[in-house]
Amino acid sequence: MTTNKTGTEIYKNKRVKNDKGVYFCPGKYLATGLYLVYQLCGNYDGRVRGGIAWTWRCIASDLTLDQAKKLLNKKAGRVEFV
Repeated sequence: MTTNKTGTEIYKNKRVKNDKGVYFCPGKYLATGLYLVYQLCGNYDGRVRGGIAWTWRCIASDLTLDQAKKLLNKKAGRVEFV
């Protein structure tokens, strides 16, 4: 679990990988209790060894728990979160 400057937690230990090799994980706003869904993205960065910087990007926000589970299962291509 990682807390960032925007007041959200990213649950990296609950990440799922789909068939294409893309990682997704849930997150949560600390103030409101609403959920987010993040995707691991790699972009070119000349300052990083190897040239690729990996960051978690928010793809959906302000979701209820059921909506976040449904979206994560859809992105993973299988039922991971019940």
